[in-house]
This record gives sequence, C-alpha cells and structure tokens, in this order.
Amino acid sequence: MKFLESKIGSDSASTIALDFGAIHQFAKKPLSVGLSVLNVGQGMKFISQRDPLPLTLSLGGAYRLAGALSMAIDIRYESNDHRTDVGVGTEYAIFPAFALRAGYATQGPMISTGGSSPLNGLGGGFGLKLKNYRADYSFAPFGELGNVQRISLEVKF
Repeated sequence: MKFLESKIGSDSASTIALDFGAIHQFAKKPLSVGLSVLNVGQGMKFISQRDPLPLTLSLGGAYRLAGALSMAIDIRYESNDHRTDVGVGTEYAIFPAFALRAGYATQGPMISTGGSSPLNGLGGGFGLKLKNYRADYSFAPFGELGNVQRISLEVKF
C-alpha cells in the first residue's frame, strides 16, 4: 500500500494505491520467476478531472549462472499508455551480504525525446543483506528529467 500526492501550482491531489506480487523459486533449480501488478487504485483527481494511475503489469525471471552471478529479465506493460518496456540485468554477490548490480532497460517514448543520451537506460547499484534486513540502492540516467536514485529498505518478519 502506498500514499501518492501530487501538486501542480496551487492545486493538489492524493490517493492510495496498492501493489500485488508473487515470486516462485523452482525447487532444485537456480531459477525464479515473479509477477506483479502495480499502482492499483482510483487515480488522482485535480479539481474535477480524474487521471488514472500508471497501472503496470510486470513479469520477470532470474537465473543463477555460477554461484555468485545471476542474470535477470523483466517485461513491464503499462496498460494506460499501451507501452511495453524490457529490462535485463546482472547481479554479482561479492560477499553473501553484498552484491553489485548493473543493467539496461528500455524506457519507451519518454527517454527518446530530444536530447537523449546513449547512457539512458543503463543503471547500476548495490544491495546489502543482514539477517532479516535488506537495503538496496540504484542509480540511472533518466533523459531530460535528470538522474533517478532509488533506495529501498526491507524487513522480513
């Protein structure tokens, strides 16, 4: 569950959205697959106009190649824009608690508009795991919108 808020000038809108997902690890195989549905909600309403949230369906898979090295693919479909993006990446676990990551993702028409850089779509980051805690950081250029940095924290109960 997430709370979203947006402001345009003196007007603002807010809503609540839900994300759903599942992961399956195949027994005795170094393969896992996942499926998610993101941004399920009624959208943002500015004054009298309601705009839909970017409903996204995502399917991905990861395969552990050799002990510490994994490859992954992610296919995302944004139903409102009728747009499909594909991402591929790799993770190398230097230590059991620390992994480096790099990848490339298509970004649809937003990135390909004027001033596009050949670095758009590339990304990198790292992850830390300690018992039931996890922290992830990623960095990626995002065209005319600048750079995107993401931090996520996870606690397993």
